[in-house]
Amino acid sequence: MKDFIGERVGPKHVIPTYWVGTDLTTVDWATVPLPAVVKPTHASGAGYFLNSQEDIEVLMKRRPEKEWLALDHYKFNREWAYKDVPRQIIIEKMLGCPGERLTDYRFYCFDGEPAHIEIRTPKSDRMFEAVYAPDWQLLDIHMDFYPLLREPLPRPARLDKMLEIVRKIGSGIRFARIDLYDTQEGPFVGEITLYPSGI
Repeated sequence: MKDFIGERVGPKHVIPTYWVGTDLTTVDWATVPLPAVVKPTHASGAGYFLNSQEDIEVLMKRRPEKEWLALDHYKFNREWAYKDVPRQIIIEKMLGCPGERLTDYRFYCFDGEPAHIEIRTPKSDRMFEAVYAPDWQLLDIHMDFYPLLREPLPRPARLDKMLEIVRKIGSGIRFARIDLYDTQEGPFVGEITLYPSGI
């Protein structure tokens, strides 16, 4: 996915990778700048934030590789495209500042054209969601994963850039949800999925 993103919109929108493999004992932690994120490449909802050496020590005591590598979306979510995806673990740069929860912009695209944007955003130490049209009009839609954020959000300063990115990435793909994080360094692609909500 990262090669594909780099080809379509350039490497500056790709989250830097520090390590990929299946055995965390082979990681040279001296080469991993903190903060970082470690997670399975083929799943969702699993991972650790590494802000300090203590976090690395906790990770290595827990050794989650066996559990993570056993995850199989092909079997339990009926997602056939995952059948032959190699199961690996990735360590990559943590976006934003330690402890900061970024807003997740999820663009639902048909042949690259965004139909709507699902927003997952932090507020008062909780996550909320809202749905906007590409012209940043609040839509009366609730995705029902997090509580609905009823007050309007300000239009993101780099919304036009994010729309340009997802149009280039999604061009020629019948449907994809393309997720972006907008940081001080600019937008980064967090995920491309053909199965939003496992459907």
